[in-house]
Amino acid sequence: AWVTGRYIYNNMKFNDLLQKLSHIYNTPILIAKSSDSFNKTVSASFLYDEPLVDILSALENELNFSFKEGDGKIIISPPL
Repeated sequence: AWVTGRYIYNNMKFNDLLQKLSHIYNTPILIAKSSDSFNKTVSASFLYDEPLVDILSALENELNFSFKEGDGKIIISPPL
C-alpha cells in the first residue's frame, strides 16, 4: 500500500473486508444483524487516505447493506 497509495483486496469475504477496514481505520465496525451479503466475495481497491465512510458508501448499494455511524463506531445491517 505504501508504494501505490492504495489498499487492494481481491476475492475476500465482505465480512473479512470489514475486519480489515476496522483495523486500518481503528474504528469498530459491528454487524447488527447477519445477512447473505456479508458472506459475498468481493474485490475492492481504495486510496490510502480515502475516508472510511466513503468506502462503505461505495460498497453499500453493490452489496445490499446499510450502515450508520455514531459513538466512534459503525454499525452495518441489512438494508432498511
